[in-house]
Amino acid sequence: MGILAAGGGDAGAPGDAASAPLAAPADPPRPPPVAPADVDENVPDRVCLDALRERRIAFVEWPTKGIRTPVRILGPNGVVRLRSHDPRLAGKPALMDCELARALFEVGPTFRAIGVRELLFSGAYQYRTRRGSSRLSEHAHGMAIDVHAFVLDTAGSETTGGTVVEVSRDFEPRVGKWAVLPDAAECVGHPRTDVGRLLRTLACRLRASSILREVITPADNADHHDHFHLEAYPDGYTRARAMLWRKPTVNDD
Repeated sequence: MGILAAGGGDAGAPGDAASAPLAAPADPPRPPPVAPADVDENVPDRVCLDALRERRIAFVEWPTKGIRTPVRILGPNGVVRLRSHDPRLAGKPALMDCELARALFEVGPTFRAIGVRELLFSGAYQYRTRRGSSRLSEHAHGMAIDVHAFVLDTAGSETTGGTVVEVSRDFEPRVGKWAVLPDAAECVGHPRTDVGRLLRTLACRLRASSILREVITPADNADHHDHFHLEAYPDGYTRARAMLWRKPTVNDD
C-alpha cells in the first residue's frame, strides 16, 4: 500500500463543457466491449494512477476484492468533493476504482457549471450482485457511485453548509424526454420547481457526456427513485470504442 499524490484539485479540469449539445447520433447499438490483448484486469492500471497524480488528487491505494485499481480519495476530487450521505460516515474516504475517480474529476466542470460543489453518496464500492441477478454489480468493481444529494453554492454558503438538493425529494422524473436524448430543452422538459429544473439539467448534461458510461436516475426505474447512479468506463480503450457507437441505457444497481 502506498501513499500517493497529495494536494487539491485543478479548477481547469478537462472534460465535456457543460454547454455541450445533447443530441446523440443515430448509430447502431454498440458491440460488447473488447479489451486490447495487453490489458490485464488483475494488474493495477498505472496509467490511471499517474493521471490522478498529475491532477493533484490526494489518494491512497487500497487493495480490495473485485476492484482492479482500488483507491481511497482523501480530499477534493478536482472541483467537487465527495461526502457520505450518512452523517455518521461523513469523514470516511470514498473507495472506488481509479477509473471512476478519473471520470468524476473530468466531469467536474459539468457539476460546477450549475453550482454543485459536493456529491453526497450512499455507496461506491459494494461487493454484491445486481438486484434479481447473479451478475456482479458495477459497484462490486468500484466503477459506480450512487449520489443521493448535491450541495450547491448559494449566497453566503461559504460559511454554512450550502443548499442540499435531495434526489428523492426534488427530482421530477416525468416532465421531459429522457429515455432517448433529444435536444437540451426537450430533455429537461417542464419541471415545476427551480430545483427540479436544476436536477433535470444536470442529469441531461451528464447523460449527454462521453465521460460516463451510464447515468441512471428516477426517470429510468423505481430502483433509482432516490439517487443518480453514475458509472465509469473500465478503461480508456472501452470508452473510446463506446464513443463510436450509440450507448443504450442499462439498469444496473
